[in-house]
Amino acid sequence: MSIPTFLVENCSGCPHHEPNGDSSWGDQVLALHQKQLRENEDAKRERIGQLTRLREQLQRLPHDAIATSEVTERQILVFSEELFSHDESRQTHAADLLSQSARIAPELFPPLVIDILLEQAVSDDFAALCLPICVELAGRRLDLGSRLKDTALAVIEKGIRSELASQILLRLGGEMEYPVTAEVIRKLVLHQQHVLPVGGWSGDPPEYP
Repeated sequence: MSIPTFLVENCSGCPHHEPNGDSSWGDQVLALHQKQLRENEDAKRERIGQLTRLREQLQRLPHDAIATSEVTERQILVFSEELFSHDESRQTHAADLLSQSARIAPELFPPLVIDILLEQAVSDDFAALCLPICVELAGRRLDLGSRLKDTALAVIEKGIRSELASQILLRLGGEMEYPVTAEVIRKLVLHQQHVLPVGGWSGDPPEYP
């Protein structure tokens, strides 16, 4: 057990002993721990609030559209609501169903669902759920080409799900302009954990046209 761990687990709020020397370092460790706890709680509350807001948005749309929507479109709306539920197994199941729906009937995805998918595809919490759906939409929804490209590039810039983002770019085909920026290439190479050979490159460094 490390000393900081011992301090956090045994000394925080301990009523039995007083420090017998300079306690400034220990106080800093405990203060940092308390700060991290507060930040984790704040992040948890924000995530719950975000899930609630997203579900409220999606819940409103099915009721407005139910009189005119086809069954498949209503299903997409229900799946989208489930995607942002508080149950991880329901989230995963909904993500799979939405990916299948995007493959079979991409034109039935309502604008609000598209907006939320693209927005959350860049988030740390929901990128893993939303990006596979965006991959299926890429190349099938030509009207979304520019927005999907921007989303994929933003994901690569963050370095969170570069493989999925790259699949989107590949599927866009003619929608992409090449070469992409040097920064995007650099992020992709770093994500693959490529390193300089011992002693550096023999000659000019590789180029990625």
